[in-house]
Amino acid sequence: MKKKIQEANSGENLPESAVLQSIVDKTKLIKDCIIYDADGTLREEKINFDRVLRFNGDWTGYEAHCNELRFDLEELEPSCFLAF
Repeated sequence: MKKKIQEANSGENLPESAVLQSIVDKTKLIKDCIIYDADGTLREEKINFDRVLRFNGDWTGYEAHCNELRFDLEELEPSCFLAF
């Protein structure tokens, strides 16, 4: 994901943004899911995937559960809205 966003940033597809770059830097690929790891403590080997599937139903549910990001309007430039 980081590579794709950086490639897109070299063109006109995504705006330059410290917030966007920070989120990309804290993103991991776990079980083919794109997961935001805000504090950098998520370790794939410690995740109970059977429990994850029982709780979330599927991998899409796991991604949605892990990746909720909330911003005040002042925190995010309007040019970044579509990037998210």
